[in-house]
Amino acid sequence: MYSRATLASIATPRNTALADHFASAAGDVALFWISMRGVGGTVLLLVQLIKGVTHIMVDSSPSGPSQWGPLIDKHKVNSFLLFGAAMNQFLQEMPTRCFNSVKQVCYGGSCFAAGLVRCSMKQFPNATFTQIYGLTEVFPISMLGHQHHTPEDKATVADNFRMASAGKPLGQGVFIEDLDLPGSGKPPPPEKDGVGQICAVAETVMMGYYKDPEKTREAMPDNKFVRTGDIGKIDQDGFLHIVGRIKDIIPSYGGFNVAPRDVEEVLYMHPSVGQAAVVGVYHPSGAGEAVVAWTTARAGAELTASALRRHCQEAGLPSWQMPDAIHVSSSPLPTVGSKIARQTLQGAEFRQRALLEDLSRARHRVLAGPEEDVQEQQHHPFNATCPAAAGEVSDEGGEAKVHNLSAFSASDAALFAQLLGGTAPLGDQLVLEARGLQLAGWLRLLEAMPREEHSAFLLQATSLLKQGKSFSCEGAP
Repeated sequence: MYSRATLASIATPRNTALADHFASAAGDVALFWISMRGVGGTVLLLVQLIKGVTHIMVDSSPSGPSQWGPLIDKHKVNSFLLFGAAMNQFLQEMPTRCFNSVKQVCYGGSCFAAGLVRCSMKQFPNATFTQIYGLTEVFPISMLGHQHHTPEDKATVADNFRMASAGKPLGQGVFIEDLDLPGSGKPPPPEKDGVGQICAVAETVMMGYYKDPEKTREAMPDNKFVRTGDIGKIDQDGFLHIVGRIKDIIPSYGGFNVAPRDVEEVLYMHPSVGQAAVVGVYHPSGAGEAVVAWTTARAGAELTASALRRHCQEAGLPSWQMPDAIHVSSSPLPTVGSKIARQTLQGAEFRQRALLEDLSRARHRVLAGPEEDVQEQQHHPFNATCPAAAGEVSDEGGEAKVHNLSAFSASDAALFAQLLGGTAPLGDQLVLEARGLQLAGWLRLLEAMPREEHSAFLLQATSLLKQGKSFSCEGAP
């Protein structure tokens, strides 16, 4: 990519005014930890250098709060740039630390749940917070000023709504384009409630992608406004709201288009959630995608999938946006740069590894039962004649029938049948192909999982199998 911005244009009155939000007075001290390849490593750095700001540059990569915290203390850093993952890292790794020297925090990368930002505000109690929305291709697009960052105990419903926005567009260079007419410059029709692709031009805007005219035409069909790929709307008060990415919208198997950000905001409202990302995966029905939420717990907190589902219900999340599967990962979610790597979460390798971990935990629960059960399972670890609480197994005419499916919902029963290559549910029974060792193995392990976990497990495992990926309970560690 190459840009129209020059050192002279960076120093224009509009951009130097913007620099006031980045502790840009001579003598201020900023911590610079981000990559030089993005907008933060070019425009913001140059703006601050012109203004006489001292930069403390982190010389190791990757880096994190364990490196940044001591540098903030040592050099009395008073200006700090954060992205969402970095904000969350601080809260996870240093939950009891406060950094009183920091007077201004600028954050960006995407919009974040108000709850996450407010936790960060407590960690930097003397700082004003400003959100800047923009891309490396076009920057800055909009700003949410410090006056809109209201403490939780003083916030109204309207305050929360504004705080979840990207702020107000800067200048007149932002409009919303109809998603069904890309490149047309036409606004969405009334029935779409103003929702469409965010298009922008700003003081710093690319001329194009280097040696890629086709991609340049796609991003700038009018050779002026950059199509950001973000879906959003501008409300009646002039605030820009980002509801998702064009490629992130999940066409759910239920027939609704689910914006991951809507669900993630609710998940982040739970006080024990550290990370949250919502993605779509192939649904075994073939009718669309399943909505899958991946989460981690904050340091020192306990979190379960069932607790998160109750939280979503109590928070008023519509049923059509409710995740089909909720996972609470024991390890941090994968990231690329400062953002959660959504494509990795959708990938077969990551999902298979997560399911094997689920099976391993379930198997441990089974083997940790009464001594006689342990001995029995050591001799017959996947014995098809052993009953399980999730259902009873019997052989009849070369088929295995599972009765008493009280532990299965109707959808889980259907997925269980597909998982074992059987037919659809018949009344209160499942008619399955006899698979000897595997059948009771699945039943025992599923019965050892909490209900929410085995529902998520069945969905993910069946989805992988339908996509031609191998999976077996005998593969559990």
